[in-house]
Amino acid sequence: MSTHANRVKMTVASVAADPYTITLDAASSGFRSFATAYGANATVDVLITMGTTWEIARNCTYTHSGTTLSRGTLENSSTGSRITTFDNTAVVSVIATAGFGNAVDNTLGAWGALNGENSITGTATAVIGRLNVCSGTSANYTVTLPAVSGNSGKYIGFRMAAGLTKLVTLDGDGTETIDGATTRVMYAKETALLYCDGTTWTKMAGKTLTLAGAITGTQTNTVSCANGTPGKAPVTGTEYDTSGLMCDSATNKRINVVRAGL
Repeated sequence: MSTHANRVKMTVASVAADPYTITLDAASSGFRSFATAYGANATVDVLITMGTTWEIARNCTYTHSGTTLSRGTLENSSTGSRITTFDNTAVVSVIATAGFGNAVDNTLGAWGALNGENSITGTATAVIGRLNVCSGTSANYTVTLPAVSGNSGKYIGFRMAAGLTKLVTLDGDGTETIDGATTRVMYAKETALLYCDGTTWTKMAGKTLTLAGAITGTQTNTVSCANGTPGKAPVTGTEYDTSGLMCDSATNKRINVVRAGL
């Protein structure tokens, strides 16, 4: 995802040979430098201008330690190609590209294209073209996606209700996938907009929350790890658990990783 910031423009110190990585020089008058705007590495969309010559590039990598910019995907230019020869009039500005704007418009339009809500409280098959609202507090459950066949170009939406206290697993029909995975685990207050291309499902928009937990313990006795089998260290309680589903300090003395992530 690109990182956008206001009024960022810098002059060019030098340009390396192909792939033409730019070393940035100084902030233009009245503008901020990349270092001031970001303070760390960032992925940005930029406009490069040099007189009447210009280039728009998406997903460029700004490296903070060397103040360099590696150009990503060429979206448009005055010549149809990248700028390869620079002079002292060249400047680089952070912008929101037309491609970015079109993607936002398409995503907002897709959410708006969903035709009403469909309530789900347990194991079910989701309804294509609807915002499927998942709630329930009894047990974790699975919601199966419609088959991709016959649904090319269509969207399906999901909203996990605020009162949901269990995990909901979105499951592709048969071996069909969502962003390459056969399942997607969701929790309260999360959302997902999925697009079908006739072969697979792709997440186009939504909100994913961090699930995290920590438990504390006081070690009073030696814990044996015979033959490589770990023992259980005693714990005294839960420090925090954002979902209420991860910390198992009473029975198994462990943190349960309930879905993939960091």
